[in-house]
Amino acid sequence: MLVLLVVLCLSSVARADVFTVNSTDDNPDASLGSGGCKDANGKCTLRAAIEEANTHYDYGADKDFIVLPSGQYVLNGFIEIKPGKLKIFGTGIDVPQINGQNSVNIFVINKKAIAEINNIWITGGKVQGPGAAVNNSGQLTLKNVTIEDSEGTIGGGISNYSEAKLVISDSVIKDNEASDEGGGIYNHLNAMLIVTNTEITGNKAKKDGGGISNHGDMELEGIEISGNTADGNGGGLFNVTDKDISLYKSTITNNVSSGEGGGIYNTGVMDVMNCTISGNKALTYGGGVYATGKKGLMLAYVTIADNDAGSSGGGIQSTGIAGADEAVSMSNTILAGNRFGGKKDANGADCSGRIKSFGYNILGNGSNCQINAVNSDQVGTSKALLDPMITSLGDYGGSTDTHDLLPGSPAFDKGMCIVNADQRDVKRPKGKTCDIGAVEHEDNANYDRAKATKPK
Repeated sequence: MLVLLVVLCLSSVARADVFTVNSTDDNPDASLGSGGCKDANGKCTLRAAIEEANTHYDYGADKDFIVLPSGQYVLNGFIEIKPGKLKIFGTGIDVPQINGQNSVNIFVINKKAIAEINNIWITGGKVQGPGAAVNNSGQLTLKNVTIEDSEGTIGGGISNYSEAKLVISDSVIKDNEASDEGGGIYNHLNAMLIVTNTEITGNKAKKDGGGISNHGDMELEGIEISGNTADGNGGGLFNVTDKDISLYKSTITNNVSSGEGGGIYNTGVMDVMNCTISGNKALTYGGGVYATGKKGLMLAYVTIADNDAGSSGGGIQSTGIAGADEAVSMSNTILAGNRFGGKKDANGADCSGRIKSFGYNILGNGSNCQINAVNSDQVGTSKALLDPMITSLGDYGGSTDTHDLLPGSPAFDKGMCIVNADQRDVKRPKGKTCDIGAVEHEDNANYDRAKATKPK
């Protein structure tokens, strides 16, 4: 019924062809440019539909539309989307699966192509090159898509080339691997990447950026980067661009790097607001965050807790230069309960290096942290730790896991209100003024507060 409704709705769209796939075979179109989709057996395959759509090069027309029913579509070679406008929409109770059999890359989107892929599961891509599941050089939108179990050199799951634009929403990027950078996604210099309401998890990079390696423009909102690993730097996110990058209402958790920056490695300009960075680990410096450069990382309404580093900077390792702009600045942020070598009371457990404060922060252990603390900051030391009184990471509402506040937390009503909602989209303030950190506490929260526990 859904297939019929989609076809009926689109059949009246001017200047657009609608192809309904009715075979899971991987045969080519028998008569390119005929306006029909038929292989040698008279069936419409996914490859034949895309090949027929590729013959259209009219940017004034509406998108050609391919309806892809439930089924497993096993490929014998990559599928190329050429210049033009195309939308592929999966239908059926079970999401259609496109499988590269661990032998080919799957989608190659050419420069000047405008494409949208919706409600599809893409798996089993493999290539000695970029983007084993998706290699984008055009304008591509992925919505309700799973990119899984693919392996390439840079961008195990996805590669977004220079000058290209990639928009991802309501999707999952998981268990992909890169032999170089960007286990989940590699975003090239001068490329644009926008990701919302998406989970990036379980990806691996032999070098940098287990979840994402970014060298271009990037906007991230409402995402969870979790359980990714990098043999180099940036277990969750590796950012080396000088562009203004934003990370908003997101959680970076349980990522691991063998080098620096378990959660985030940053040498560029990154604004982080209403975010949680928790449970990450770096074998060297910066369990939660490693930041270097003259402008660096700007944190506002962020909770950084329960991270660990093998060398120093369990929460943050900053390599800012004296007399220059600090690599890290923060306001309204909880930076507490992190570890250096497994110990919360070690010098450098929460932070190491220069940090510029704009006030209203909680710093649990400021020993070994060069911070210009102001009157509104609350700062503990290795000898007298300041307990932020937060819960363990969990589901306290919203689309991403967070740390809520426990009774008696020094974060209650001690922040400054310059935003009107927290990471979960809960209205700020609930009390006299805003709470410090990523979460605004709700007295009538709809979870079992009696079962909420502190991080160990």
